[in-house]
Amino acid sequence: MIVRLLLIVLGLATVGVASRVLLPTEEVIVAGNRHLSDAEIRARTGLKPGTPWLWAWPYKLKALQSDPWVKQVRLERPKAGKLRIVLAERQPIATLVRGDQRQGLAADGTFLPGAPLVKPVLEGVGVVPVRDLLALIQTFPQVQKISFNPAGYSLEWEGMRVWGPNIMELQRWAQGSKMSASTQTVTSTATGTLMVSVYSWGVSQRQ
Repeated sequence: MIVRLLLIVLGLATVGVASRVLLPTEEVIVAGNRHLSDAEIRARTGLKPGTPWLWAWPYKLKALQSDPWVKQVRLERPKAGKLRIVLAERQPIATLVRGDQRQGLAADGTFLPGAPLVKPVLEGVGVVPVRDLLALIQTFPQVQKISFNPAGYSLEWEGMRVWGPNIMELQRWAQGSKMSASTQTVTSTATGTLMVSVYSWGVSQRQ
């Protein structure tokens, strides 16, 4: 019995060594990445040419799965000796600026460190109202800047600045309810920017 166990252990050890020596990984292909580099992905997973092909399992992807830039990642084996790491990365749709710090904001609300500057720029004080900001970006695709504070939101784009106390009033205004009996238009000097304040009772406009 002991001899049989020793033979089994010896056999498994032999297979393990053989898998490392006789079937190494020849090529690791990385696909779908834009922000993370191929070299960075290989380093973080430990999957690179020369590593045992049979020992390449999905658990190697854990370091990538915890990265905010990575939405999805999978490991494929197109043929013996070859591995393919396929990523779907998040992309920034806006940039949050806090002092001298900035980070991207993805469509699912994930913050992306080290993202390039993408408009609209989001600035404000207090807790970042991620859901509201995403809703405003969707409602106003032309917006270039959104400022937020406890009193409401200010949206800016070419020739226009719109303020509202909450996203419900701003969305209602965007959908065409801005013309109401209580609408007020005030002409002022200067910049050529139409300034609109949206309230539940109507709209104030200044130019």
